[in-house]
Amino acid sequence: MPAPHAGWLGLAAASVVAAAGALGWVAGRAGQEPYLAGCAIDPAAVAADRPDEPAAVRQPGELATVGGVAMVTRRGATRPVAERDQVAALLLREQARPGTLVALAPGLLHGKGDRAQKAALLVALARSGGRGTASALALGVAPHNAIEDEHGESLPRLAVRLLGERSQRDPEARAALAGIAFRRDVAEAVRCRAIAFAADAGDERERCILLTQARTAGDDALVQALLDLPRDGTR
Repeated sequence: MPAPHAGWLGLAAASVVAAAGALGWVAGRAGQEPYLAGCAIDPAAVAADRPDEPAAVRQPGELATVGGVAMVTRRGATRPVAERDQVAALLLREQARPGTLVALAPGLLHGKGDRAQKAALLVALARSGGRGTASALALGVAPHNAIEDEHGESLPRLAVRLLGERSQRDPEARAALAGIAFRRDVAEAVRCRAIAFAADAGDERERCILLTQARTAGDDALVQALLDLPRDGTR
C-alpha cells in the first residue's frame, strides 16, 4: 500500500512541471517582444555580470522591486539596477511599442515611486522623442518630485533641462517650458530656468510675449530672469 503522502508528492511534482512550462513560454515571448518583460516600469533584464555592456533581455523573475527600487536578483543576492540599464530597457520597450513611455509617464511621475525610476523614464522620454514627449516631460515638475540626487539635481530641474535641450527645435518643448514658468506650485528657481530656456530658444516676438505675460502676472522673478538674458540669445 502506497505511503499516505505519495499523492501529495505527485501533485507537487505536477505543479512544478506546469510552472516550469509557463515560465518557459513567458521567457520565449519576452525575447520576441521586450515590452512583455518586467513590470510597468522596471526592465526584466539588465547586464548583471558585465555592467559595461548594453542591457540584455533576460528571463522574467530575475528582477525584483525592493522598497520601490528596481533590484536584480543574482544567485540569492540583490543589487540596484543602474539607471542607464533602466533607460536602455525602456527604450527597447518604446521601440517594440511606440507610445509606451508617454503612456507610462502620468502614472509614474504623478505617483510616489522611486526617484531613480522616474529619472530613467524622463531620460528615456527625451531620447525617444516620440509624439507627446514634451507634455510627458513636463509632468516631472510635480512638487512631490522635488527630491535632489547626489549631484543636487531635482527631478523638476532634470525635466526642465531635458525640455531646454529640445526647445531650439521643438515648439512644443518651448510651450511646455512656458507653462512650467507660470506654475506657482513649482520652485521659483525652476520656473525662472524654464522661462529662460523658452526665451532663449524663441524669437524676439516670443520673448516679448513672455515678458508681457510675466509683467501682467506680477511675477517679478520671471521678469528679472527675462531681463537678465543676453540680447543675442546666448546664456
